[in-house]
Amino acid sequence: MSNKESNARYPRFLPFAKGKQPLPEGIIPPSTRTPRYLLGWMIRVPEIRTLAANYLAFRFDVTWPIWKAKNFKPATQSEMNRVGLQIPQLWEVGENYVIISIAQNHPVMMAALKSEKNRRVLLKQALGALNLAPGCFEPLTTKNLIWLRWEKGAQFSDADYPCIGEHLWSDEIGPESVRSGSLSTLPPLPKEMVTIIETRYLYDGSLTTKAVPSSDVTPEEAN
Repeated sequence: MSNKESNARYPRFLPFAKGKQPLPEGIIPPSTRTPRYLLGWMIRVPEIRTLAANYLAFRFDVTWPIWKAKNFKPATQSEMNRVGLQIPQLWEVGENYVIISIAQNHPVMMAALKSEKNRRVLLKQALGALNLAPGCFEPLTTKNLIWLRWEKGAQFSDADYPCIGEHLWSDEIGPESVRSGSLSTLPPLPKEMVTIIETRYLYDGSLTTKAVPSSDVTPEEAN
């Protein structure tokens, strides 16, 4: 299959709210493998590839400890793998974008996402793991999620991605800080999200553990 044919069959990205969902990741008999997709929010961050964003460390130092402190479910990575759930993970996309991914197109997750209740739980836990209050940034809703096709080695390409906002990274040196790129018409991120994008957030372990109510359905409970 050529790249053109592959892109036509498996688009680089799909807006979640428009109803065009990717096929679940796996094998279609007899031997067709469907690709992985990440579900998340896309943010425009010009020149992100040239900046010092350590998103892997952010996951282990910040979002994982918060997830555990708040007693979110599933509790382990192996359990998450079985349902396609992710602790929020940031990825550089091309030269100018960052995606905050929260799920994958696992068959169990694809079934779970059909339920509005499950979508609410997914959103609640994702924002909670990022220590973001609901409503802190209006575009952070399930309606603004997109599916991004996984590329080997996370070598995503630039495209005209639908974004919820943008951030011009500042080096904060001297009387006038130097910022990456130029503004577009997208809304700027609030300071809470800027701290996340620039990986300046330090988790001090002070969060109070709060269990998710047992009445809330997790993706692994979907039929």
